[in-house]
Amino acid sequence: MFRRGGPARVSAVRSALYALSLILNIGTSLILARRLVAKDYAAYQFATKRIVQYATVPVSFFGLWSYRYLVARRRGAMGALLLLLVVSAAISIPLGLYLEVKESGVGFLSAAMASVVLVAQNAYFTATSALDALRPLRRALLSVIYRLLYFAAVAAALYVMTPSLPHAFIGTVVALLAGAAVGAAWLRGVVRREQIEGGLETLKEWARTSKPLIISYLLGFLASLDAVVAYAISGDLVVAAFFIAAAVATLVRESANNGLSYLHQYVLRTGDVTGAARAVYVVAAAAAPFFIYAAVHPVYVIDVFNPVYRWGAAAMAAFMVIAIIEVLNAGLSNMAYGLIREVGPESVPAFTRVGVLTSMPSAVYLGSLAVALYALRGYGPSVMLLGWAAAYGLRFALLASIVYFRLMSREARMAIRGRLGKLLGQLALALALATLISPWSPPRAGLLASIEVLALPGIVYLAAYFGLVVALDREVRGSLRSLVMGILS
Repeated sequence: MFRRGGPARVSAVRSALYALSLILNIGTSLILARRLVAKDYAAYQFATKRIVQYATVPVSFFGLWSYRYLVARRRGAMGALLLLLVVSAAISIPLGLYLEVKESGVGFLSAAMASVVLVAQNAYFTATSALDALRPLRRALLSVIYRLLYFAAVAAALYVMTPSLPHAFIGTVVALLAGAAVGAAWLRGVVRREQIEGGLETLKEWARTSKPLIISYLLGFLASLDAVVAYAISGDLVVAAFFIAAAVATLVRESANNGLSYLHQYVLRTGDVTGAARAVYVVAAAAAPFFIYAAVHPVYVIDVFNPVYRWGAAAMAAFMVIAIIEVLNAGLSNMAYGLIREVGPESVPAFTRVGVLTSMPSAVYLGSLAVALYALRGYGPSVMLLGWAAAYGLRFALLASIVYFRLMSREARMAIRGRLGKLLGQLALALALATLISPWSPPRAGLLASIEVLALPGIVYLAAYFGLVVALDREVRGSLRSLVMGILS
């Protein structure tokens, strides 16, 4: 369907497919936010967004090595990944039971279902990790298929059956296992026998060379404890509001970041940082208007999810601005990883340095979050949520600065620097248009009414933004022309 092309084209196609999955996921997020009470919604998000980070430690810990070994078609790479899946699945059940009961305060049935969800997430994560390295466009297509299954299964679980936390978990398990099965079927055609054989030996090699992974993972792991800290200091209302306020940013950001993840293997294979910088710019310029419109009109966006969280509007705006930095950081980080050309033990010194430098912002984030929430605990949930946003923004501002100034080559910095000015111009254009093209009426009650009030002017706004950007920017026009030719050829 698509010819092998430049990084901007592949990144744009991947981002477009993830954007389609984003639309489907918005529907699922709305169902979850509206059909589950705050305690159940917080428990669901805690399991699927935070506990899963603990349960997938074996797979994600060696994720960087497995990705690079699969890209380089090294022997035993897939076999080692499957062994890690078995270990991750084994620890998911007790971990899910313990943390859901202890932190979220749910019953045994809900905690047991959360554990099953974690096992299914491990299976899906393993399939997508391999596809990302071996079939990057199929990986993006699988995201669309999974999100469609996820929407249908959760809708059936919460509308056809009684809306409850165990039913939400059941729908999630069905979608995850079906998505993992599709991914496994696609992998059968590209994984060679020698990539499965010798998995234990390859895993031992990864363990011997795991020094940079240990450094980065132990400190980076701290960031995933943010919800645990917030539960202890601020309670489930602020945790639920955090996931609501960050939901829109998360959805658009995931679409952009997954498109940009291709740059790791592209720069590793080709060394072309100019093409990679172009891809970062194009994807960031495409994602920017969504963030800016939500930042300018946060109440309307929150109403679509659940109007009871209107008090978090200021934090919503802050998370939207931070998301722009996150997208840039994703592109820069993948370029930096690709600039390390060695694969295997030879790459350990370089990745040790990367791990030390990029892990520090996570430690700063957790510490500043605890201090902010504790200091603001008497000022109400809206102020505490703003404190959370400030700590979150500090983390990614530090991370982007470290990657740009300490990890990028001079050529890469020059390629990025030449496009930052243009991106700032696109942000200014998006801000001006978002201010001029406001929702045409005050917020309305009801899901369909709130979507209509936001979507109609939003479509006009996006049409105006993209029309002007394409007309004024030659680089964007060239990338768009390349994308269309790739689709039609």
